[in-house]
Amino acid sequence: MSTVYLNAASHGLPSTETLARMRDFATLEAQIGSMAAAEQTADEIMSVDRAAADLIGAKAKDVAIASTTTATWIGLAIRAVKPGQKVLVAAQEWGDNIRVLEALGAQVIALPLSNDLSPWQDALQEDVAAICVPLVSSISGAHLPVKKLGALPRPEGCALIVDAAQALGQVPVDVTALGADAVVGTCRKWLRGPRGTSLLWRSPKSEAQFPMAALRPNDSNLMLRLGLGMALKQVLTLGMDQVQSELRTRRDTIVNAAKDIGIQPWASLQTGAVCLAVPGALKTSVFTALKTAGVVAKFPAPDRDEPLGPAGPPDHVPLRFSPHLYTTDAQIDMAMAALRTAL
Repeated sequence: MSTVYLNAASHGLPSTETLARMRDFATLEAQIGSMAAAEQTADEIMSVDRAAADLIGAKAKDVAIASTTTATWIGLAIRAVKPGQKVLVAAQEWGDNIRVLEALGAQVIALPLSNDLSPWQDALQEDVAAICVPLVSSISGAHLPVKKLGALPRPEGCALIVDAAQALGQVPVDVTALGADAVVGTCRKWLRGPRGTSLLWRSPKSEAQFPMAALRPNDSNLMLRLGLGMALKQVLTLGMDQVQSELRTRRDTIVNAAKDIGIQPWASLQTGAVCLAVPGALKTSVFTALKTAGVVAKFPAPDRDEPLGPAGPPDHVPLRFSPHLYTTDAQIDMAMAALRTAL
């Protein structure tokens, strides 16, 4: 049975070229040692930061390749927030980020992030230490108006930290236009980079608060870094506008097929991810049908993933399909056929 992989929002499948680049470097290390292998590929290793910067409209000196989004995000949070200080978060903020803020002793205040920013204008008082928001929701795939939020006046020293984990490689990202102080995101999802890679950008004007020398890892897994370099090269060659267009075409195919069998979207659709509203009573049968058919998708857990987020349709649970460029129409048909059997 072949696998129908529809879970790029968790981990995109690396290309054969990305896997080959990592394998070739690992072989080189085994042959001549890690130090010599690093010296031999030094120019390529340095080019990864430049490629990452090109992807997000930044300069290489303001970009760092790190390990996980969570570890990098924590490094930002501990420099932005002290115990007792107020932090404004979007209702769709990732659950682990909220739990980190709470562990730091912050007063977390959640606000709906929509085109109506009046609640944010009212809340942005002098006692707010930081603002933490995602660029794209992990559950619904909503593309949030972070650029408009970043344009609002905020107190001196109040850092805007943007989690772009669900945006990088899925939608065009221009960090300089966001008005943010720092942006961080994983590279293993829509970018199709290797697991254990993430991207950090911090605004030059925020160097004192977020010193790059302290945030950039002193050491890194060069095999993963080179694999990420290949993934970035492929995205840049194709172009983010083209990637976004193709992802939305696959999204629309899934949405239309789901509607034909009586399943509606969980929320409005704005990116390549498709979150469907499945009757709660059918969750087990849908899960079993998809697994039996070899379909890899995800049932997000709103209480854990976005605990402060907006509620979905009553008595329904979210089912997220996240196709990528490697997803074929035939595979989507197989997934929809499996879903149909459970209804």
